[in-house]
Amino acid sequence: MGKADEAYLKLADMIEDGTVVPGSIVTEADLGQLAGVGRTPLREAIQRLDRERLLRARGGRGIEVPPISVDDQLARLEVRRPLEALAIGLVATRATETQRKDLRMLVEDFQVVDTIKKYSDVLRRAHTLVREATNNRYLSDSLTALHVLSRRFWRANISDTEKEISIGKTFIIPALQAAYNRQPREARDWIIKLNDHLVQSAIGVASAKAEESRIF
Repeated sequence: MGKADEAYLKLADMIEDGTVVPGSIVTEADLGQLAGVGRTPLREAIQRLDRERLLRARGGRGIEVPPISVDDQLARLEVRRPLEALAIGLVATRATETQRKDLRMLVEDFQVVDTIKKYSDVLRRAHTLVREATNNRYLSDSLTALHVLSRRFWRANISDTEKEISIGKTFIIPALQAAYNRQPREARDWIIKLNDHLVQSAIGVASAKAEESRIF
């Protein structure tokens, strides 16, 4: 893995977990200090993050970290739903034997995670594996930002950790099991159900914020 790839992964993780504050304006120097790399690989990483909408370069006015927005989340999910259903269906038919073993390991890991940190780590691995196992780089590239920013929204708005982890497992585990078993239709059905749940969760966040504004 090259320095630019390392910088990209570090910064993407920091955007997801909120270390790079949503809605803030940062400089190239700020990001370089966080990533711990030189100017050339840093700029390559920033360009990639900008293409994937994880950052927004503003010319001489700094670099914007996308804010967390219900409207943006719903727009992402509108695109993510069909793309992710396509992806998991391809995984079910195209995954190599090594990737199928990784799917089985992910199922086992999901079954035992019980903290937000562990769940988020396994979820990130699952998203990465699904993208890679499609064997379609255009589809993989399209899903990257959708996955990262959707996870960021979920982590920022989670209210009942135990409940949300349990619900997530309800959809993700059978989807991965179906992909492992070469059952594309079943895998797609579970992923669609997951995305429908995420839409309802985002709408619930909007309703809660509206109620809070009304009270105060």
